[in-house]
Amino acid sequence: QIYLAPFPIAEAAKFLRSKKIEFTAKQLAEYYMIMGGVPFYLDQIAKGKSPEQNINEIFFDKNSDLSKEYGRLYKSLFGEAPTYQKVVELLATNSSGYTQKEIAQKLKITNGGNLSIVLQNLCDCDFVTRYYAFDKQKRDVSYKLIDFYTLFYLHFIHGQMRNTGSWNNSQDSPEKRTWYGYAFELLCFCHIDFIKSALGISGTVTNVSSWRYDGEYGKAQIDLVIDRHDDTINLCEIKFSKNQYIITSDYEEKLEERKELFRMATGTNKALYNTLITINGLKPGIHNDCIQNHIDLSLYINGLV
Repeated sequence: QIYLAPFPIAEAAKFLRSKKIEFTAKQLAEYYMIMGGVPFYLDQIAKGKSPEQNINEIFFDKNSDLSKEYGRLYKSLFGEAPTYQKVVELLATNSSGYTQKEIAQKLKITNGGNLSIVLQNLCDCDFVTRYYAFDKQKRDVSYKLIDFYTLFYLHFIHGQMRNTGSWNNSQDSPEKRTWYGYAFELLCFCHIDFIKSALGISGTVTNVSSWRYDGEYGKAQIDLVIDRHDDTINLCEIKFSKNQYIITSDYEEKLEERKELFRMATGTNKALYNTLITINGLKPGIHNDCIQNHIDLSLYINGLV
């Protein structure tokens, strides 16, 4: 057996450019959020066609190969083992994932050795990753779906979009907006090494997680929390937008309130940095001072950093 990791998004960009395929940073991110860094999938993209055209032909045409890849993929790797698909289908419903105990409860299966083996195999094959939620004990390890194709398939091909016959038909649907947010968050989660490099903390020991809170101080969630051993925590907000992102006065207020809620709820005495991650940059504005760090992934995709 040979372990082959997917291309990171910068390598995917080089791969497509070698095929003379033109794209914007947003378009490449969209391709990656659907196919991940799997060369076999990326090789299906044809030059001279927009992402909408390519996605329709690759996934929604009646006889397209990748519209049928899901069943073949899991069967070829794991045989007739429906538990594997049940687990990833459950994890696809929650961007923060679930603990093994929660998975067993929700699927109504035994929380024992067989489920542990299933989760380990899914982690070994890069479908799932494990992480410790912020401020939780090690026994509370969570499992998160990180396979882009599986996430896309379960949201659209296997689900409600199957009958639309076209990626264009739901350009601004609630389902699509939800998926964009989830998938871009996952893209950032899978490129944490670049994010750390952009923050200048490549050599710093960190714990990466998400955070959700619903308690006496209020209710909030943070897409990505980078807990650093230099007494600093980056509270990352991840935004996928067509144009430069605009920070409004309401959004500035929301970020400041959430930061204070995080401090009270966790009891941390570390410095808290509001950190924004975008795909098309940040528009200059009077409210931008609420952000301590901004990371523009388009610079990474275009090889500028």
